[in-house]
Amino acid sequence: MKFVLVLVAIVQGCIGASLRQTCPLVCPANYAPICGSDGVTYSNDCALHAAICRDPSITLSHDGECGPQSLCPVIMCAEIYAPVCGTDGKTYGNKCSLHAHHCHGDVTVAHEGAC
Repeated sequence: MKFVLVLVAIVQGCIGASLRQTCPLVCPANYAPICGSDGVTYSNDCALHAAICRDPSITLSHDGECGPQSLCPVIMCAEIYAPVCGTDGKTYGNKCSLHAHHCHGDVTVAHEGAC
């Protein structure tokens, strides 16, 4: 009976582990720089996706290296829910929130209301 319980626990652990998302540990060494919304230049798409896997708030800002002005300044927005749809297809809590995440104008308001 103990053997059956141990076997069931091992099988459940293996199934559970296979269902969890794993972040890439190794990426190719090719250099095709892309800039993340966190102001970090990632060596390639794989490196960016590894960072996004660990921190889903990171997005692609633009192709190429991040410049000195890539990082948006900290903007304090009121906690007022007045949703707007960005041109990236994401819903933001309000216009200020959209501009705080995309201060360089790469994403603008598509329309008021949720996407």
